[in-house]
Amino acid sequence: MRILRKGLLVRAILRKLDGGHVALDVTATAAEVNREFEEARAQFAYDMLLKPDRNATLDECVREEFGIADLNAHVAPNVPDRLVPYALDKHDLCPIDRPVCTYSAPPEHGKPFEFVLEVVPKPVYELSSYEGVDIEVDPFVFDESLVEERMARIVDRFVEFEPIPNRPVRAGDHCFIAMNARVDGADEPRLSVEGRVYSLGKGFMPSPFDEGLVGMQVGETRTIAFDAPFEKASGSSANAHFECTVELLGLRRKVIPSLADDWVAENMQGFSTVAQVRESYAEEVEGSERAAYERSVREQALAALGKRFDGQLPEAAFDNAYNALLADLKSKVRLTGKDFLEYVDEMGGEEQVDLALTLRAQQALAQDYSLDALFRHHGLKIEDADIRAACAEIDPYDPEGVRFSMEQTGRGFALREVAARHRATRWLMEHSHIRVRAARADEER
Repeated sequence: MRILRKGLLVRAILRKLDGGHVALDVTATAAEVNREFEEARAQFAYDMLLKPDRNATLDECVREEFGIADLNAHVAPNVPDRLVPYALDKHDLCPIDRPVCTYSAPPEHGKPFEFVLEVVPKPVYELSSYEGVDIEVDPFVFDESLVEERMARIVDRFVEFEPIPNRPVRAGDHCFIAMNARVDGADEPRLSVEGRVYSLGKGFMPSPFDEGLVGMQVGETRTIAFDAPFEKASGSSANAHFECTVELLGLRRKVIPSLADDWVAENMQGFSTVAQVRESYAEEVEGSERAAYERSVREQALAALGKRFDGQLPEAAFDNAYNALLADLKSKVRLTGKDFLEYVDEMGGEEQVDLALTLRAQQALAQDYSLDALFRHHGLKIEDADIRAACAEIDPYDPEGVRFSMEQTGRGFALREVAARHRATRWLMEHSHIRVRAARADEER
């Protein structure tokens, strides 16, 4: 649990250095140092899965489990980094790279701690114009088929499979099987089942597996072998050899219930007719589509604003933005089950992917710095709605938790930066000329 802070307990004196850098001479009180030691100790226990009980203190557990005689001395190198955000927050500094922290002696529990931060602050840029932008956008068109697709999916959770007379398995059949799977010679319990329905042709298993099932008779057992990519429990993926011993227990027919008023009244809480469900879904889907449309319009306005940026992007800021985009891309590719190198080949090679990431990083930074300039030039003020929007952008599932955590850990400066850009974006949308094409060309937002 975080220790609630009633105020910043650090003193930070700012000095200007050459090259636009600044230095902060920081003194943290003994109370703040002690708090960060407790936080660092708790983090160590969490990372090491330690759960001290009434019969043993954390220090005793650490000494017994890891042979660490002095836990405070062990976590002391982490304390300065934990104090850095409070010093930055004191002067509302947003660094473009990790600040350099130096000190003559490591922190000690129960004593004040002095250190020096060298910071490269975010540069101040000017724009060629501070007016709203003039863009033309497509009209919002709501696709009613999205509602019907969702209506069709309602009964998916209530699908049943009924037995059908025995015959040889055909492509597209629903087979009731038992299976024992081995991957590279080792049992793979994640693929082994005692009895479940498997549908051919749905891509649940590689095509050689489906082909091996075709022609089987009920009661027959076959071992189907093939090579295919396999994701291990560790998360890594590689080509592997599969041996699946399958027993065909029976054949099934998919039975989909009819979506009618009586079925809705019985199975869907809060609804009594199909028309009520359709109306509710239409409102929800249209709201989601309209929100996506509004995001698209904002992105186009921001792209137009970013074209007014004509400054030199800091190398450190670009590197950080590029690396963040690359990490996000790798994460998304991993979720598809593809190897990242395979994805790179599909996208035209390393140079093409690098070029795409470079352009995205440059555009994102240009837009952010343009919003900073817009906020400063017009003397805008952050409102609570902007703080809430910033928190929701960081974590839409727990925005209040984000706000508490960032404000209590000295990262208010980072939260305010995001909120200020939200405020500048609102100003931009309120003062821009946004024309709608085609049939609604005469309608303006």
